Amino acid sequence: MTGAPQLYLPSDFPEPEAVKQLETRCKVQVRNLLPSGDRLGKPGAAAISPPGLLYLENRYVVPGGRFNEMYGWDSYFIIVGLLRDGRLDLARDMVNNFLFEVEHYGAVLNANRTYYLTRSQPPFLTSMILGVYAAQKAAGHEDRAWLTKAYRLATKDHSLWDAEPHLAGSTGLSRYFDFGDGPAPESVQDETGHYREVVAYFLAHPEQDRNLLVRKAPGQTSPLTVGSTYSLQVCDLVRTMAKPECTVAADLALSS
Repeated sequence: MTGAPQLYLPSDFPEPEAVKQLETRCKVQVRNLLPSGDRLGKPGAAAISPPGLLYLENRYVVPGGRFNEMYGWDSYFIIVGLLRDGRLDLARDMVNNFLFEVEHYGAVLNANRTYYLTRSQPPFLTSMILGVYAAQKAAGHEDRAWLTKAYRLATKDHSLWDAEPHLAGSTGLSRYFDFGDGPAPESVQDETGHYREVVAYFLAHPEQDRNLLVRKAPGQTSPLTVGSTYSLQVCDLVRTMAKPECTVAADLALSS
């Protein structure tokens, strides 16, 4: 992506002092989203131009490489690692960012970019909440007020998955759904440099070949069987949805 970096605030959100400093020190252009496009699936979300980063209140860890924003799916595993490493403060900051997304952007987003205001990611928010809550309690800092707020917003996020268009008709099953069309903006740029770097890494580290997962057939994006081609079990949305539906009940029991 070219041009000045863009940072978008929620439509009803005042500009924090730290953000004002970004404008002068880092030449970041700061804008407020229009009310027509500041929630998941709003008609204006897919038309925001130029695209940019969505503001979050707290620190977060990114997957790395070209993925330099906070992703919903990746962050669950990052938070598990942070908690095991004793980084409770940073894990809680990341969960609070997801609660901020639900409150101000309508859902846990695919990632905090404007063009991801059209879709969410697998619903692991409740698992993150309970992980942080349990770690806080174990450290002697149980915070039921925080859990009560988190439960309210987790319930709001979960409602996305049990209503149309994410609810698949009368089946009672949830499905992925993107309110937008077309690829993300950076995916239509020249990415040859990125792929050259990936190839160069594996050429220099041939021992990593055993960690590669390769599809046997083109277009086979979600195999339901596990064989020599895949070393991991498939994590389908139908299976994944059972997790938040159980942990939301646990959140309620703990916060009440």
